[in-house]
Amino acid sequence: MLQKMSRKLALGALFLTILALGAFAFVEYQKARYYGGLTRAVDRAAFIGEGGPILIENVAILSEDGATMLPSRFVLIRDGKIARIGAAREGLGVPDGAKVLDGRGKYLIPGLIDSHVHLERRSNDLLVLLAHGVTYVREMGGSRASLEMRQATRAGAAGPHMYVASRKIYGDAGFHGIFTAWTRTRINIADPADADSVALRLAEQGYDAIKIGGFTTPEVHRAVLAAAKERNLDPIGHLHKDSTLKDMLSSGQRELSHVEEVTKALINEYGGYGPDEGDRFLAYVRRRADDVARDIREARIAVGSSIALMDSIPVQKFALAPALCDLDLRYVDPGQIEGTLLTPGWLSGENIYGLAPDEAADPARSAAVKRWWTTYVEAVRVLAAALSRNGATILAGTDVGTPILVPGKSLHQELQALVASGLSARQALHSATAAPGEWLGKPVGRIVPGYAADLVLLDADPLVDISHTSRVSDVFVVGRLFRRGDLDRMLAEVAQANQAARTVDVAAHCAPRAEPES
Repeated sequence: MLQKMSRKLALGALFLTILALGAFAFVEYQKARYYGGLTRAVDRAAFIGEGGPILIENVAILSEDGATMLPSRFVLIRDGKIARIGAAREGLGVPDGAKVLDGRGKYLIPGLIDSHVHLERRSNDLLVLLAHGVTYVREMGGSRASLEMRQATRAGAAGPHMYVASRKIYGDAGFHGIFTAWTRTRINIADPADADSVALRLAEQGYDAIKIGGFTTPEVHRAVLAAAKERNLDPIGHLHKDSTLKDMLSSGQRELSHVEEVTKALINEYGGYGPDEGDRFLAYVRRRADDVARDIREARIAVGSSIALMDSIPVQKFALAPALCDLDLRYVDPGQIEGTLLTPGWLSGENIYGLAPDEAADPARSAAVKRWWTTYVEAVRVLAAALSRNGATILAGTDVGTPILVPGKSLHQELQALVASGLSARQALHSATAAPGEWLGKPVGRIVPGYAADLVLLDADPLVDISHTSRVSDVFVVGRLFRRGDLDRMLAEVAQANQAARTVDVAAHCAPRAEPES
């Protein structure tokens, strides 16, 4: 009898072990699919570019203050840096055998910096970003894969420089905390006493920053900020969901991830608003915007933008099918678009920003949702303009990795969204060049001798029309020149890898925009 019971227990234990291993394998497969681990990684080291001293002749360059394009300049690039700049070749000390690039009709700007990306395991995104003129990215949800990508880039693989923040800090506890940390790639801190050990581990692993989520307790939020400071990690991210503006200004947090964090704080201050209170709430935001912006400037808190993402949310709720048709999805990892059983993708019926079924089925509720979001997006735009107008630091960041943002392309859309919010082309460009360079404390983001030769050669003047930042001719990263043909090969390789990994016909989910009636 005892032997029979032992066999049953052993079989039960074996069954549970197999079940647990199966569940583990299932979750890991779903994560790998969504985060890009099942798409062939293009060999970034195969793209070498052209090195050696390079002279760009007769090119218009962005002035150090970003206000104008200086015509007919000669720029010598040597040892990965901008060596000298002059109005003539004479006196620059151009070495024999230097490559010469004709810059006539071209416009040289600093390499673009996307201050908010989510790459996960998608190393191919780095090539897409580079091909769009992005030479520096800040990963806002990093992992071991992010650190490995950064190391490969430092060793010579083609791609933008990388700043890596940790996974987002949440406050879930118990089994729920363990499960979300595993499946949702979070770091959970339920006890403030654990903050320092987490910060120490992140610092030892090589992270640049600790990313704070909005769903912690105020006590954990404060403890994480203190621990980050102690371990020389930049404290960045979100506000606690119940934070007031006073809490934000006195928190010691270096950066808010989005302008919408300020918007949320104003909503709390106002007491919330309904779909039919939009005009009153916007009037309140306009009254408060300049004072709030000045307070943020004086507190030395930088604010990420993510305006284009905000613009896209009503679109994803009410016009997703035409929007999908407008995107160049060749350069988006298919796991991200298609989603998994654990994580929604971009398509209708599962898009995280889409209308809930009960909202979509009720025209009155649908209209109310639309009014609420229209107000919200306008409030974000009003605050972005106020921050810029009052000299606060805005960092152009896209939040690429969320629907429906295409790597690289989304930063150009972000700059256009900033201009549409009221910034000048100069101010928008500053937010993606000099401003993040200063925030990072790195010699990037300006065209001056001694700075890194991270540069983009454009076919048209971005100060005349900010959309011209997308007209990329050539890109330099630490003095390595990638010509348009190199950039196109990068894009072609990534498109091929993505196509091979697709399992869904995305065309079936999109619909052309209706032609306007004549």
